[in-house]
Amino acid sequence: MKKIIKSKKILIIMFTLMIFLMGFGSTKISAAMEFANDDFDIHTVNVIMTKEASREFRNYQPRDFVEIGVVAVKDLTSHTVDYVRDEVVSRRRRGVSRSEEDLTMLVNIEGFQRILTLILANPSRESVFAAIDILRQREDVYDAEPNRFITFSSTPQYTNQWNPAMVHQLGFEGLESFQTNVSEVIVGVIDTGIDSSHPDLTNRMHSGTETLHRSFVEMQDVPVINPEDVWRAGEIGHGTQVAGIIVAMNPKVRLVCLRVYEGTNQVIGAVVRAINFAASRGIPILNFSADGYGRCPAIRAAVEHYTGLFVTAAGNSGESIDNQEHMSSGSVLRVGALDNNGRRSIWNTNRTSSNHGNHVHIWAPGGATMNQNSTNIRTTAPSAAGNFRFFWGTSAAAPFVAGTASLMLAQSRLSAEDLRRTILNNTETTTITIPIWNNNGTAVLRYENRTVRRLNPLSAVSSVFFPTNDLDANSISINRSNNSTVGTVIIPSRINGRTVTTIGQSAFNGSNIRELRIPTSIRTIGSFAFANTSNLRTIHNMTTSPQPINNETFSGINRLNVRLYIPQGSRQNFINAGWGNFNIIEVRAIQGNLNLETNTPTTYTLDSRILGTNISWAVQGNVSINPQPNLRAISITANNATTITLVVTVDGVSFTQTINVTARPVCGCNPNPNIIQRCCCADRWEPCPILNPWRPWNEESCCQ
Repeated sequence: MKKIIKSKKILIIMFTLMIFLMGFGSTKISAAMEFANDDFDIHTVNVIMTKEASREFRNYQPRDFVEIGVVAVKDLTSHTVDYVRDEVVSRRRRGVSRSEEDLTMLVNIEGFQRILTLILANPSRESVFAAIDILRQREDVYDAEPNRFITFSSTPQYTNQWNPAMVHQLGFEGLESFQTNVSEVIVGVIDTGIDSSHPDLTNRMHSGTETLHRSFVEMQDVPVINPEDVWRAGEIGHGTQVAGIIVAMNPKVRLVCLRVYEGTNQVIGAVVRAINFAASRGIPILNFSADGYGRCPAIRAAVEHYTGLFVTAAGNSGESIDNQEHMSSGSVLRVGALDNNGRRSIWNTNRTSSNHGNHVHIWAPGGATMNQNSTNIRTTAPSAAGNFRFFWGTSAAAPFVAGTASLMLAQSRLSAEDLRRTILNNTETTTITIPIWNNNGTAVLRYENRTVRRLNPLSAVSSVFFPTNDLDANSISINRSNNSTVGTVIIPSRINGRTVTTIGQSAFNGSNIRELRIPTSIRTIGSFAFANTSNLRTIHNMTTSPQPINNETFSGINRLNVRLYIPQGSRQNFINAGWGNFNIIEVRAIQGNLNLETNTPTTYTLDSRILGTNISWAVQGNVSINPQPNLRAISITANNATTITLVVTVDGVSFTQTINVTARPVCGCNPNPNIIQRCCCADRWEPCPILNPWRPWNEESCCQ
């Protein structure tokens, strides 16, 4: 036994000396320095082979890595390597590809690289570092790295109440009309699992001749018939929560559970294998709501090989990710999180907030304060957690994008690159505030504003459901609707970066529309555009300059049964334009208190039925304006008693509201002791306590 121990010590000493000699005089940073602060599996190392070595299609064995002491080799690309080999051989022989398999596999043949996990004979952090340094010297190795642990963000609270304020404010209304008569699209969820018994998910799980659900936990690769999720003390049903958001965005989706985490430390090798499996089965969209992998070459290589759409969370550390290496694939969308006011999500502190940077491609709802359910997102959870809970984090933001993409793919067969491009072309811009940290990352030096892209699912989905025609560089027309359009139809004000100004002839003729919302940007509605929409009951037309229409625009329906909501004061305009035989109902475009007191901040909002993209506010009067992150609202404080005129302009159409201002009463209280009064204490009106009728009243006792 002593001899064995002694020989091991000698081997370790020689191993370390070899690394020192190989690295002597080199400026390349050592693995020990590069990965000093990382958590990883001490038993394994991940290796990405070069493209040239990968095309040798060797059956790698421990003897191929004898210099570092390996007891086993696992090929993380085993699901696609045979296909790539056969495809390469086929091209060499005949100069053609196997087109049938090209339709089912999503593999980048040209960029394919083998990814291996090497199991070390002598596991330790030092052995991992030494192995990486040696492997990086080999000509057939592209890169090597530790098998890092992956992490999923937890959610501290859940209840059974729903507050949809966030998704409504960020423009998620109107998707219902696209969610009914669409084909089914598969989305893979790389996560902790999915509770397939959940009543909202059980019918949305993929089923077929081959079960696509898979467990890669502990580096396994086994089929799963009835997927489950993690739920026990101190752990979460993260994947089930992600799945619920995807299904909310597309109720016809088919979910594939790709489980890589089971409550203990799980390694990125499992994620690599899951991505490779998805590529081999042609799963067109993957959602990966995890953090901590931004510097992982193995995951980057796996994503480069996968030609579907890869949607991933930006992370919750409140830092810029621009200093990380990034996936160059044109089919990756990295998602940041916004709160219910459209600001960058800060859940607790600057270090518990959404990551940011140029490599965060798009932003979506991710909640706000950790323990405040009204600002977070209610979604599905394992039954042990009560079936529903509130979710926050960039983990919640990513599935909004994945779900939107699946709904778009259900209508059109876009490639992953085209799908990504279309989503980004139909975003809205918003301004976020980011912290600029000192060099040590210990203190915030200042805050800066950045303009970013916010997910607009209505515009993105409309761009594939509505055939359009570019009128010029800035405007676009909707030519006709898809026959699957039903229910509430909201015409977006912008599609593909252009303003929607025209609804073409017979565009929605015969559609099963019940409610219609027309944006202020529309200037022309063609003949028979909404003819024979016999179930139409409500129209929201919020422009003061009605579009040119004729008697045929709404032919075939009983207009007296259709409520037409318009701004106050514009009835005659609509009558003159030929809308007079509708049941006209005037509404106030600007919502808020019409009678103010001086020195009292008051918020006014644009009616939710007024649609538009370019929104600006103007105030006439002696007031102070308090900036609001949400352009659909403004907060003002009147400085003296006067009349204020508030104007909001939406896509070039203005709405005006007059507000009366009275002087705020001087601070003081009515000294009648027999009734509850109000008094001004510390410049704030508060209820007075019930005073003893026989006790003398004074302002001090009230304010106490």
